[in-house]
Amino acid sequence: MQEKTKIRIMEEFGVTIAVIQDSEILDDLTIHALGEELLSLAIGKPVDMKLVLDFRRVNSLSSSALGVLIRFSKRVEERGGHLKFCCLKKNLYEIFQLTHLDRIFEFYDRREDAVDDF
Repeated sequence: MQEKTKIRIMEEFGVTIAVIQDSEILDDLTIHALGEELLSLAIGKPVDMKLVLDFRRVNSLSSSALGVLIRFSKRVEERGGHLKFCCLKKNLYEIFQLTHLDRIFEFYDRREDAVDDF
């Protein structure tokens, strides 16, 4: 049985968009699979990559998932790239605020705004 892909990749105006496919990123298996796909994306793109991570389908995520996102962001930055987040529901954005990650990541309400800001 093939495991479901955790992200869907598309390109818009030279920017890579990664849409997270799961609505809940809570269990270790889902978090690990997402982390593997994000890592593969980060090392498979040019060193000056422009990435937008789209959360439109995500309703909840765990603190372990935040760790995966931090590691992904660091990997992108190490390669000279830039990462932006978009389409977070209010409850998710509040998690980023509570953990002060809203000071580290760039957030946009709309995907188009994130892409345009590059």
